Amino acid sequence: MTIHTVPDILGPMGIVPPYQFSPLQWKEGVTDYDAFQIQDGYRTYVLKKSSEQERTAYETFLCSVGRIAPRLCQSAEVDGETYLLLEDVPGNTLRTWTRSDLITVLDTLIQLQDKFWERRDLESFGYGYPAGLKDCQDRAACLNDPDMESAYSIFLDLYPSVPRTLCPDLLPSNILMQRKRVTVVDWGYAGILPYPTALARLIAHGEEDRNAAFSLSPLDREFAIHYYFTHFILDKGIPYEEYRRTLDYFLLYEYCGWLVRGDRHPGPEKAHQFRRHLARITEHIKGLQ
Repeated sequence: MTIHTVPDILGPMGIVPPYQFSPLQWKEGVTDYDAFQIQDGYRTYVLKKSSEQERTAYETFLCSVGRIAPRLCQSAEVDGETYLLLEDVPGNTLRTWTRSDLITVLDTLIQLQDKFWERRDLESFGYGYPAGLKDCQDRAACLNDPDMESAYSIFLDLYPSVPRTLCPDLLPSNILMQRKRVTVVDWGYAGILPYPTALARLIAHGEEDRNAAFSLSPLDREFAIHYYFTHFILDKGIPYEEYRRTLDYFLLYEYCGWLVRGDRHPGPEKAHQFRRHLARITEHIKGLQ
């Protein structure tokens, strides 16, 4: 396997020395050549190993939505691998945030989703509806619990009937705050999907623990759910009861993902996480209607 250096990747983009670069460290853990910060004079970029799926999302959706995402400056294919050169956007994560910040995040999501509401002509671009549906179906095979399987089957029946729009991968770690601007990074799993997908992902990853990477109290959780409804979904003619039931089943999908991603693996920490996630899913299923 050929290991490409930064000059190997930047050359096809038409960028030549002098420039400086340094590796970026990502929480998930990646190989040495996945992401670099590039300094070219007074400009700073992020060079990342990506996918055709993410490049398609940029070219299809993000050229017309303002500053919601980092600007795509260049892209290149090197030996079958896709690399993106992106604007380096400064900002703070959601480890510390205010109610005003939460409103800004929700307003940004609403602006984005209103623009692409029911654009089913675009649902094959990026990580679109066909890929999303397949992942939902694949997750069903990993549950191995009768109560979860029963509730999850209702989610699968519901999934095709829900209105669709552009959904970014709204993990808290993908959101950067700078004053009143929200920047969403990592668009590899963005596409035209059922509308609750993005909101469910955000609030499902909120923890009541104030020391968590994204702390979300029950009060703030309910605020986000009601704000999104009154400022967006209400105008789409969807009754609150239908919206809330649909969102609860998309939350079930997010919660079940914790079990699928490997928390069943042996080891004290993994075992503790599995029990905690299983308890949360069990409690959530009790509240489903």
